[in-house]
Amino acid sequence: MAIRESGIEWTHYSGNAWIGCTAVGPGCNLCYADALFAKRLHMVEWGQGKARHKVKGFSAKVRKASQQAARLGVRQRFFVNSASDIFDNEVPEEWREDVWNTLRTTNHLDFILVTKRIGNAVKMLPADWEHGYSNTWLLATMVNQEEVDRDMPKLAAVPAIVRGLSIEPIMGPVDLTEWLHLLDWVIIGGQSKQMGDAEPLVANYEWVRNLIDQCQAAGVAVFFKQWGAGRVAPHGNVIDGVSILEFPLSNVRRCISCGCHDLHACLTDNGTCHWASSNLCSRCMTKSGEAA
Repeated sequence: MAIRESGIEWTHYSGNAWIGCTAVGPGCNLCYADALFAKRLHMVEWGQGKARHKVKGFSAKVRKASQQAARLGVRQRFFVNSASDIFDNEVPEEWREDVWNTLRTTNHLDFILVTKRIGNAVKMLPADWEHGYSNTWLLATMVNQEEVDRDMPKLAAVPAIVRGLSIEPIMGPVDLTEWLHLLDWVIIGGQSKQMGDAEPLVANYEWVRNLIDQCQAAGVAVFFKQWGAGRVAPHGNVIDGVSILEFPLSNVRRCISCGCHDLHACLTDNGTCHWASSNLCSRCMTKSGEAA
């Protein structure tokens, strides 16, 4: 049975190992996950000290998505914990270990982790993370210059095959000049309408235009997701007549199984990995029994 794809524009699938979180900054205002799972569905209570809800079937959903990608013969993206934070310090460590085990044993998918708690990453990543899992992209949410100045040094200290920012909702002008050489992907956006009467934040044209120009001048993939409700149309993402929906690693060869690529091919193998075919590295070719 085919698995339903995500409504989030920059991923094919999304799923939660648990649900629930605590607001940690201005970017958490009008949180869509709080609006849906706490206020509408009454599945969890949001906030510090409130129990997170463990989701049954997360690994099964990942496995089905991977199988579907394999049938299509392409790598696809899976957003992990869209309604929670992988580095939440109110989550049992064994829950996180279950996620790491799912990531390290899954082929055909690139996993996207987005966190507002990048300062917790170094102490909470698994022991075998090393240079980063070849199938896992790490993004930190920073919504204004203050958060960039505070948190980019923390993100820069964490190795990852793809390192990026989610600047959504954008809440002010942002200068990434100092950090662009360390980034592979930047997502920009306003805010969607949620429950209640509060008006969502609409992205400012000058802020968005300037950030896109910064990224493109540095060769960093940039994805402009939306203006936000109230501007053009909900989820409208056209700026100066163009939709800018770029992804990292689009210009490098990828192993269809493990996700390693020309820039960082199987770093954990100390450089011994090589391309065995047009779309399989030697490590995965050997594992599959197609070569000794």
